[in-house]
Amino acid sequence: MKRFLTLMLLMSLSLVSLSAQKALVIGNSGYAAKALPQPANDAALIDTTLTQNGWLVSKQLNLTSQALRTVISQFGTFITEDEMAIFYFSGSVVQLDGVNYLVPVGDFKDAATFKANAVDLNWTMAQLSKARVRLIFIDGARSPANLGFKIATPGLAAIPRLPANTMLVYGSPLNTVLVDTPTANSHFSKALAAEIIKPDLELSSLPDQIAAAMAILHGGKTPPVPWSASSVPDGWTLNPSGENMPRYRFRGMFKMEVDGGGSYSF
Repeated sequence: MKRFLTLMLLMSLSLVSLSAQKALVIGNSGYAAKALPQPANDAALIDTTLTQNGWLVSKQLNLTSQALRTVISQFGTFITEDEMAIFYFSGSVVQLDGVNYLVPVGDFKDAATFKANAVDLNWTMAQLSKARVRLIFIDGARSPANLGFKIATPGLAAIPRLPANTMLVYGSPLNTVLVDTPTANSHFSKALAAEIIKPDLELSSLPDQIAAAMAILHGGKTPPVPWSASSVPDGWTLNPSGENMPRYRFRGMFKMEVDGGGSYSF
């Protein structure tokens, strides 16, 4: 852990002056004896997709409680007020008393221990508060194998009030556990990777486009419709077409254009 924190500090020093759209991509697969193959694959897919499309991406895998908190809080310090930020998590997420928790790697025998160590999704969103716009994608409606207690309500809970300029998209309906398909990637990650790089993408339409792409991947059967909510104002466009155009912009009462990109790792 000491080596890990040292690497985190070095990254904070080297990136403090960078200004570009940034993304944190996490795949937690190693849950106790029942490893989940898809989250690591999903993280790799989203990492590659965003990096190739000009985002500055940190990909992290199989994080314990302390590592998960550290990575998220450090990511929040890298963001500046003029940037758009993406947070993507693939793994297990559970709700307790209406609160969603990202499930870390490790064993948790009771609910009290789990709550003291797991990462609250609301806290996660708060760490990204400096970003001009926050896009949060949670592919976590899986039953974790590392909990020694019963979850009363399955799946993820709604968040009735989002922070300003935040889009939140789940890979599943509310209160629903999904079983991974026997494919390398989840339908949600494949749909997200395909849709988020499309030119002239109106950000407000992204959740519906992800849902439509997931329906096609579902093979024509009635698919589970992912839940989403947004407090992002209309007018934001991703990947505007044209030579030397920035990666995203806002046209409304004011104009916002930002460029940049690359990749990094902790």
